[in-house]
Amino acid sequence: MKDAPQTQPQRIGKFEIIEELGRGGMSTVYLARDSLLDRLVAVKLIRLPDDAGPVLHVQFIDRFIREARAIAGLDHPNVVKFHEIGEQDGMHYIAMEYINGGTLGRLISDREPRDLRERLDLMLQILDGVAAIHEAGLAHRDLKPRNIMLTSKGQIKIMDFGAVLHEEGDRADDQVLGTPRYMSPEQLQKQPGDFRSDIFSLGSICYELMTFAKAFPGDSFTEVSQMIRKEAPVPPSQIDMLLPSSLDAIIGKAMAKPPAERYQSCREMASGLKRLVAPFMETDNGEAGFRELSFAPGEIIFSQGDPGDAAYLLKKGKVRILKHTENREREISVFTPIALFGEMAILLPQGCRTASAVALEPSMVTEITRENFEALVKQSPRSIQAVLKVLATRLADLTARWVALCDVREES
Repeated sequence: MKDAPQTQPQRIGKFEIIEELGRGGMSTVYLARDSLLDRLVAVKLIRLPDDAGPVLHVQFIDRFIREARAIAGLDHPNVVKFHEIGEQDGMHYIAMEYINGGTLGRLISDREPRDLRERLDLMLQILDGVAAIHEAGLAHRDLKPRNIMLTSKGQIKIMDFGAVLHEEGDRADDQVLGTPRYMSPEQLQKQPGDFRSDIFSLGSICYELMTFAKAFPGDSFTEVSQMIRKEAPVPPSQIDMLLPSSLDAIIGKAMAKPPAERYQSCREMASGLKRLVAPFMETDNGEAGFRELSFAPGEIIFSQGDPGDAAYLLKKGKVRILKHTENREREISVFTPIALFGEMAILLPQGCRTASAVALEPSMVTEITRENFEALVKQSPRSIQAVLKVLATRLADLTARWVALCDVREES
């Protein structure tokens, strides 16, 4: 049975409704104005289906109120602030801080931010906010990129506490609460879980933020849950060669299957992240080790015949490689993320480019100089394996083309 279309209320309590911001399975969020304090707020209103029975209604209202009470006492810059909880004409609502920004999920889908240091800073903010929630005796139980907002000033705000779990009691509900792709093995098995279940979710979020890829990329609940319970994700440094292998260890520990083998607190995970990744993030003189560059469609990244001492890792967009001869211009390859090109410049003595690279659409690349690469190899030995794999693939492709060309000549 489909729900009846919902009419937007004009006013809820002292809040004047402006527009709908979004809706979930059982709630709708509106942008509203606090007429007394003259400020914008977000009002979350319960939206139960018409055929919801009294038991479901009571359970959901209880969880809705629990969300407000659980977090109202927290005052942390990375946790959304709750202003008021109320009921009007049988409608329950929470008025909370309005975040003028987007979700972390949208940011990741746009493959942003480009700079690894910015992504690391966001992850540390997330850990700091969740640490405050845990230290208040609560577990979130539904951490995911869509429940994490980013303000226009780059500040993380954690929200949506409907599945919150109290440290003492509140463990009788055996429903699977949360979003499967980010849930821990014990949550999927309907076990109560604790703060360490959030640590697993944070590991999955960190994985996605650092690689722009899902840790468990299955297409169905069954497939994803099977992977979470029995498989380890591909190490991040195998997806992006610029990521240090130390990050593999950090995320791997956060996502360990047994809770006892994970980090036992967000503070511990944050400490490991700062300690192991910091040396990779900066060069000896304190400047960023890699440059992030943007190119418009048709813009030349490098030209055939130019001297070259850097390779490029394509993070976003599409790049065309062209070979120029006396008579014509020939397309050699078209690269999409995440692809390495111009790699011979960091492996061979300085020489001239043998082809040109042109952006086919708005593109973002990471520049890797020879010095960068040497430092990278020290931090992450897998990086040289990644480059050799690229070279082997290119060599196999060239060999296949040569054989095909010889066959054509023989036939003619």
